[in-house]
Amino acid sequence: MSIRFYPSWVPFAMTLLSLLTAPDVYAQRRGSKIVNDSVQSVYGPKTTRWITEKEIFYNRPYYHVLDTSIHNYHRWTYVQRFENRYKDLGVVGTALSQVYPVASGNIGAWSGYTAYEPYFQTENVRFFDTKSPYSRMHLIWGGNGRALSRIEYSRNVNSRWNFGFDYRPLLVDKQIQRTRKGDRQTVSHYYDFYTSYKSKDSRYLLLASFRRIMHRVKENGGVAGVQNFQGWFSVNARPTLAGAETREFRRQYHLYQQYELVKGLQVYNQTDQQSQNNMFNHDQTSSPGSNDPSTYFDHYESGFGIANPRKASDNLGLSVLANEAGLKTTLFRHMFLNGYYRIRGFRFSNPIMNFDSLGVRHVSGTEHYLGGRMELKLDTATRVSGEAETMLEGYYQIHGKLESKWLEGEILSSQSKPGFQFNAYRGSHDLWVNDFGAVRMNQISAKAHLPLSFLSLKAGVNYTRLGNYIFFRKGDYNQEQSVLPFQSGGVQEMLNPEISLKGVLAKRFFMEANVIRNQFIQNSDDALRIPDWFVNSSMYFEGFLFKKSLQAQIGVDMHWQSAYQALGYDLAIQQFYTQDTFTTPSYFLTDVFLNGRIKTGRFFVKYHNVLQLITLTGYLPTPRYPGQRNVLDFGFELNLFD
Repeated sequence: MSIRFYPSWVPFAMTLLSLLTAPDVYAQRRGSKIVNDSVQSVYGPKTTRWITEKEIFYNRPYYHVLDTSIHNYHRWTYVQRFENRYKDLGVVGTALSQVYPVASGNIGAWSGYTAYEPYFQTENVRFFDTKSPYSRMHLIWGGNGRALSRIEYSRNVNSRWNFGFDYRPLLVDKQIQRTRKGDRQTVSHYYDFYTSYKSKDSRYLLLASFRRIMHRVKENGGVAGVQNFQGWFSVNARPTLAGAETREFRRQYHLYQQYELVKGLQVYNQTDQQSQNNMFNHDQTSSPGSNDPSTYFDHYESGFGIANPRKASDNLGLSVLANEAGLKTTLFRHMFLNGYYRIRGFRFSNPIMNFDSLGVRHVSGTEHYLGGRMELKLDTATRVSGEAETMLEGYYQIHGKLESKWLEGEILSSQSKPGFQFNAYRGSHDLWVNDFGAVRMNQISAKAHLPLSFLSLKAGVNYTRLGNYIFFRKGDYNQEQSVLPFQSGGVQEMLNPEISLKGVLAKRFFMEANVIRNQFIQNSDDALRIPDWFVNSSMYFEGFLFKKSLQAQIGVDMHWQSAYQALGYDLAIQQFYTQDTFTTPSYFLTDVFLNGRIKTGRFFVKYHNVLQLITLTGYLPTPRYPGQRNVLDFGFELNLFD
């Protein structure tokens, strides 16, 4: 397999950085001694430490050592990393939707696009303190042309100044009618640069980062012309659509500064400049002989120069500049308090939409926030935290959390603005203007822990209540467009009892399981589509082999959910929608895996969807889109500390 996981300049850049930035702090290493005819290095995972900005903000100055655990190391896809609580289009890197509704975390203006958000937002920048140059290469060769790489580099210029970068390319071949190696469906490039600096007296601290992603997906519209259930998984299946592509481009500049006025009292400032662009392109003229796009798209929006319905290009953008300033303090080493003011300016853009003529409001504006945060650490295992934020326009969010050895609980209440795309959109195949109101969400969860010598049990319940919920639905609107945004006038209310356990089956043999039961109290407009049962489980051996030269985890993963009417996907607007014509069957998705560690290096081998070897049928995470076929994956990681 010939795949380039990173540009040719990356190894050169790592070497050049090591040569140019060798500081005096490492001078002591020039006199390293030879012990037993070999070089004895004292640098490794325990001398390379990292911390997040959130931990620094909350005055938790406890650095983490590098993770060398092999537990669940094989779960490399974005769906499996988040315990199957996301659904994609069957191929790594495609659009994602959440199984359970969660708060967006932002009560102000936002774009409305979330299908590709996890590829950018789920991993925070880590700030390092290294005693030697640190490099990490994590390479995954997935079967059928699926590849993911993670390249990390970090080093200290001196004891107070560190910088580094991360690079994550995701390259995935098509699953339907793949013609050759490198026939890509997903091409994604993410990178970030970061630096941290503190003054000699440690009273001033600066954190800065730049992040960027370009995520591109070749859209196929799912499988066409299926006559029976096996047809969804046939190697001869053909796509519904050709020549279509969706993209998301995000960029963020971030600066955080804090200064200690007196011991225990700090002033801080945080500045963010962000931009987001979501694009849809369709050029079927370059794909002769493919299906007529009119059989897939239900509407062609006219009036802005579409001379050929087989070619289209849409683009919606959001730019935001936010500045937050406040005070924070830690009292008696146990209580953290913070108060702040934030000003946030935003602007939406859509080149083919005349906002004024359509009466669209709030295209740009300035938002003012007031808020505060607190955290009380009662002992080493018990922590109570909370935060509250309000806007002058009446939107708000309140969040509280309890963590302890025996009990954990969380409460959230919010009233937030609707996404801009829900209120106004014009593209090649869609046009709408709405005046949706604020969206309300309330969530409560409580879980009790029962730790025993042979069993760790966690049982609890989650409660969710939505008001003025906005979603996309497919229906008969007496017009060409069949998928449109809709704001429910009723309430969606559900209760989710949940049990998680980890038990010892025998010496070094373990079993884990998580079971969720979904029960609707009320579901106005059939707005939520969630399976009645949702199960994750695994059985595995974990221990040392070959005279403790290899640490291994060997086992099987299983995911199952009951049949339900899963959300469909409209690729032109990058939105999932409710539908009533297709029921996604239940299916036991089963993986067999081996995870291993030799010294500081880790590796895994996994066979995905092993049951398809027997049943010759697979699963459908999204209607019309077959899930990943049975395939062998391999990955390894190499850490360098010099």
